[in-house]
Amino acid sequence: MKRSIAPLALLSLVLCACSPAAPATPSPTSSVTPSSTSAPTPSPTPTPAPAPSPTPTIATNANCNEIAFYLDPALGTGYICENLPVNNSPQDLSPAMTRITLTGYSQTGSYLSPRINVMSIAAYEALDNILISGELWVLQGLLSASTPPPAYGTNGSGWVPPILPIGGGMPSFFAQYGLVPFVDGSGIRFLTLLTFEAQPINNNDMFYTYQGLTSDGQYWVSAFLPIHNTALVANGSTLPAGYATWNDFWTGTGYDAHITGTVATLNTQPPGTFDPLIEDLDDLVSSITFVP
Repeated sequence: MKRSIAPLALLSLVLCACSPAAPATPSPTSSVTPSSTSAPTPSPTPTPAPAPSPTPTIATNANCNEIAFYLDPALGTGYICENLPVNNSPQDLSPAMTRITLTGYSQTGSYLSPRINVMSIAAYEALDNILISGELWVLQGLLSASTPPPAYGTNGSGWVPPILPIGGGMPSFFAQYGLVPFVDGSGIRFLTLLTFEAQPINNNDMFYTYQGLTSDGQYWVSAFLPIHNTALVANGSTLPAGYATWNDFWTGTGYDAHITGTVATLNTQPPGTFDPLIEDLDDLVSSITFVP
């Protein structure tokens, strides 16, 4: 019988007695506005110093409801824009949301459809204020931290960053953690997979996720994008190297050693071993712009 995974992600559901106040709401823009600067006061030399270059705008080529973004044709050939209703299922609780599902995605062979979700935090609070307050508190702390959290598995840590919407299992690890700002906010990205049982980290189930907040504190932006790495087995039914039997993998320290060892491998893999490239997925989420 397969070994069940303890709900590692529950550590990220920190129950905060008071929800942090949302910052003032700025007016949304569809792009970064170039700054307007005048030439500085000339120096004593005959040639005045040049004015700084304007801030570049981020081009977008796709729109879905309240957001725009840039979809690299090499990453996906199109997208489906949907308005999803509220989901009151305790296993998959989520408010009404905008969902963008990428079509013609560059990576196939995953159970997960590549998608971006935009959810109202106020609507989430109306469904489960304790859940969203805890997750919001944790994510805000990560966004303001000057150093990244300890790598998964170090010092016995089984903590995983927050993931919304919930559902589909518990995150069993995180790797390749990083901060990635977008036009109207900021967020974190990392690699993980969701599961209800002990299984190998594999290419069928692993994905890149982005969890971010708009600067006005009104929206939670999340992305779930399949990603492969050459160091991983194809799927959860493939016994990883170094184990003679599944019983060796599931019992004793077999599973824990696999997770911590594979996380260490993923954190040190060359960029070119990932498909799609993590940099390309970062570029996608960083182009997200809220439009009037």
